[in-house]
Amino acid sequence: MTDDAALVEAARGGGRDAFETLVGRHQERVFMTAWGVLRHSEDARDAAQEAFLEGFRTLMRLEDPSRFGAWVAGIARNLALTARAKRQRQRPLEGVEPPVDQGDGPLMQLIQLEEEQGLRDTARRALDALPADLQEVLALRYENDLSYDQIASRLSTSRDTIRGRLYRAHRKVQEEIARLKSGALR
Repeated sequence: MTDDAALVEAARGGGRDAFETLVGRHQERVFMTAWGVLRHSEDARDAAQEAFLEGFRTLMRLEDPSRFGAWVAGIARNLALTARAKRQRQRPLEGVEPPVDQGDGPLMQLIQLEEEQGLRDTARRALDALPADLQEVLALRYENDLSYDQIASRLSTSRDTIRGRLYRAHRKVQEEIARLKSGALR
């Protein structure tokens, strides 16, 4: 089996088959990296495809050809973060109070249901308030069920860095939930 460095060199020389082999070898990692940020399969596929296109266009800039997989996964991560930020800017306004319906009509039932789900909504808001890098490690750990070592490999960082990010993420979520709950009591 040819290693990544040899395939990168062949692709730099115009070998499309070599680049296709690199894509096949790393497409799952790149997709999962994008999915860890976006948590939406179609958007993650788009980000992964765009990452490989960008990787092909900028292949000459890759300093260490043996690190192609980590490099293109980093491109996918950055593209996914940009896509997520754009998606969040385009969200409709949240928190607008619905008109109050007197009695047991559909609006009142909806308001009661939202009150029952208040804790889940508080947790979701707490997660959304986290910085992107902390949201990403939480998604990779708990939604993808990856080990610390797998996350470290996927993000091209150390296991200790991942442990620290997960610790900070847990602490910040707890702090944010406490803050949101105390604000709801006022």
